[in-house]
Amino acid sequence: MSHGFSVSMLFGGALVGAILCGVPGARGQQPALPDTVPPSTAPATDATERTPRYAVTFSGFDAIGLDDRMKQLSILWANRRSRPDSLAQLRRRIAEDVASAERLLQSEGYYAGRVRFALDRQDSGDNQVEVIITAEPGPRYLLRSVEIKAPAGVQVMVRDILALAPGQPATAQAMLDAEARLRVELPRRGHPFVEVGARDVVVDHGDAGVSYELAVDTGPLTRFGPLEFTGEEVLRPRHIARLARFKAGEIYDQRRVDDFREALLSTGLFAEAAVAPRLPTGASRGDAEVAAPVVLRTEAAKRRSIGLSVGYGSGSGPKAEATWQHRNLFGAEERLTLLGRVGTQEQLARANLQKSNFRRRDNALISQLEIAHETPDAYETYRGTFSIGIERETDPIWQKRWVYSLSAETSIERIQDAAGERTYLLLAAPATLRYDSTDDLFDPTAGFRAFAIVTPQLAEQGGVFTYLKTELGGSYYRPLDAQARFVAAGRVLVGSIVGAGRVRLAANRRFYAGGGGSVRGFSYQNVGEQSADGTPLGGRAISEVGAELRWRVTERFGIVPFLDGGIVTRDSTPTLSGFRWGAGLGLRYYTDFAPIRVDVATPLGRRPGEQRLLLYVSIGQSF
Repeated sequence: MSHGFSVSMLFGGALVGAILCGVPGARGQQPALPDTVPPSTAPATDATERTPRYAVTFSGFDAIGLDDRMKQLSILWANRRSRPDSLAQLRRRIAEDVASAERLLQSEGYYAGRVRFALDRQDSGDNQVEVIITAEPGPRYLLRSVEIKAPAGVQVMVRDILALAPGQPATAQAMLDAEARLRVELPRRGHPFVEVGARDVVVDHGDAGVSYELAVDTGPLTRFGPLEFTGEEVLRPRHIARLARFKAGEIYDQRRVDDFREALLSTGLFAEAAVAPRLPTGASRGDAEVAAPVVLRTEAAKRRSIGLSVGYGSGSGPKAEATWQHRNLFGAEERLTLLGRVGTQEQLARANLQKSNFRRRDNALISQLEIAHETPDAYETYRGTFSIGIERETDPIWQKRWVYSLSAETSIERIQDAAGERTYLLLAAPATLRYDSTDDLFDPTAGFRAFAIVTPQLAEQGGVFTYLKTELGGSYYRPLDAQARFVAAGRVLVGSIVGAGRVRLAANRRFYAGGGGSVRGFSYQNVGEQSADGTPLGGRAISEVGAELRWRVTERFGIVPFLDGGIVTRDSTPTLSGFRWGAGLGLRYYTDFAPIRVDVATPLGRRPGEQRLLLYVSIGQSF
């Protein structure tokens, strides 16, 4: 590629001449570098003091929009606050900046541009010079012709993807971006075996134009062939095939292959997974069409894990939790999780068996057996619960807008509350529908969420009765600045139980408000009507609201002032009257997975017996 760059110099006295002596690419006879440098008004005491400080100025770059980029490339600019170790080092910095400026102009289509520099001795008396790098860009060269060498049947598609046409500025970045698009887009359109040849670029200074030529071998039109497996068998082939969003015979699309690989890794069963097509045996690049096998090479990850966690709430006390998990019990993503939890208000043992990608991708079949003893302020219960259901899964990689779950649950419960001791046999069929348009599953900064939970329940306790429990809620997130360092967040929840009176309901099936996931500033379950001895009675209707201002002070730490409000009532109709309010301040530590939350809150209009301050510690935002 030819160019028309030249470098000229201006001299500013004996000191400047000594500095410039030996700069590569300089034209004309240069004086020899003297043994000493003429002194400035300040006495020189060592070699460092004799080397001048410098300031650097860029001229002509801003007019063509390249001032910032030149500063990013400049060695002089990056080191402008430190004195050079020697005159030779300063010369090298100047030479490198001149070369960088030449390359920058050329990359932006200024092939006849000139770069010159000048040095000016400053009169400040502190042994300092000013280095001035000046760009004289000249005309911006344009593309005069674009020639593509590709098979006739794909010429139009290749040109469309390349998006280079005569009359455009002949910038290097435009050419590189166009070729990168070919390598990305052609495999998405059925040509995974594409080879992009070397470009041929000819600069014509006569008409300030550039001719561009590129050879592209797209290879054959490719359809998906069968899946082939190499390496250790972790999942059954039939189950692996369920994760692929493509079928044999469909036109090859690299996006579906990339999605398949991500789905494999998201199971947690593979330390590595490589997925790539191969030309079938006997086929060649010159064929018009082939069906390419998709080859999967995997490396197994550990299937078992152990987890420990601790938490604390002023109203609920400390708790500790241990889990053991096997992620592939029978070879088709059967995840068995055993959990034990010990706290001041809860002791629990749970066995959960989840079969992911059940019958279709992203569906999960979940069964769970749980035995628990709970002693919150409102009641004491011993219960055993078994449930089974199906749900549409969502996760950070494929965060879905719509998800649902349907399940059946049976439970036997012995409850001691303000009404005495009773034993219930319960059957329930909860159905959940959720919508999520937020930008992050665990730490949203924009969008909104909404959900509805409808649970018909049948109970036996001194006779059989039925009732319907319904919950509706949502949350909204809005960034207040371009970087989303300030985010306003709000939530609302309403719920109702119809078909049975409050006393008839098992105490643990009623609504309660208060606590770290509800109205902060109050102990767990302590918002709403209470008995004479202060025991929470719960209710058949609930209303809650919450608002936060999330300020991410640094990359890792944030501060969150918040206000929560809510009420639980005996009647089944939610109300906005009688709200109790709590306010406080939270600290967030942002991990790579989810924020760790520490909130301190106080009740507004505090009543006798209510704590002045409550502390809540957990993982994840409050909503």
